[in-house]
Amino acid sequence: MPSKKFPHIGDKEDLEPIFTPLDAFVKNIDISKVAKRAVFIYDKTLMKMAIKELKLRPNLHISWKYFNAVAYRNRENNIIVLDIGIGAPLTAAVAEDLFAVGVEEIVICGTCGGISESLNVGDIVFATKSLRDEGTSHHYISNLEEFAFPSLSLNVKLKRIAKANKIKYYEGPSWTIDAIYRETEKELLEYKAKGIFTVEMESSALFTVSSIRGKRSAAIFVVSDLLGRKWSGFSINDSHYKQLIEIIRDFADSN
Repeated sequence: MPSKKFPHIGDKEDLEPIFTPLDAFVKNIDISKVAKRAVFIYDKTLMKMAIKELKLRPNLHISWKYFNAVAYRNRENNIIVLDIGIGAPLTAAVAEDLFAVGVEEIVICGTCGGISESLNVGDIVFATKSLRDEGTSHHYISNLEEFAFPSLSLNVKLKRIAKANKIKYYEGPSWTIDAIYRETEKELLEYKAKGIFTVEMESSALFTVSSIRGKRSAAIFVVSDLLGRKWSGFSINDSHYKQLIEIIRDFADSN
């Protein structure tokens, strides 16, 4: 009979890995080109806008077995911005790699589905915690922990930046799920009753990895669609993305 426990080996979080980024990834990277802050972007339109509006330039070609991307830096060389593939596994792996070469803070700037009825397309939402409904984080900490949490100090700094730019925002829990086409009405109703605001695919994995490694992370989303008894479809536009661009710009320059 197959085990219903996940991970299948008990107390997985206490076991040592066979290899780490120090054994593999670090050997392929020019550490001198790595900034202390990084932003993960998952949306092609947002990435193009970030490159243009923030005058980013290619700085570092990151290529390894599972990951191939260009890291962009701003003129002051105090932040790197990466367009990485969606999903918790890749987010966690790239975060591990970057933390190993000196990155201290990673912020997700992405899109999300709106669950709370108070949200509309284009609203900015800061994740206060993330429901761990993906598989990756369970290989780091016990699956008895229902939520993963961002860095409180980093969240405070980012919200201060939003306020300074007169950007209205919401804050609340997010639901992180691996399977975009397996979001069900039963789950939606239960999580809405729990006060979950948004749904996306990465934040709980990033929060878990960063807390284990003693680093800081946060997630800022712009609502791209609404989930209810019917799906709204995507109706996000450039003006919505620009709010995230303003936050990234000031995050790069912050103390």
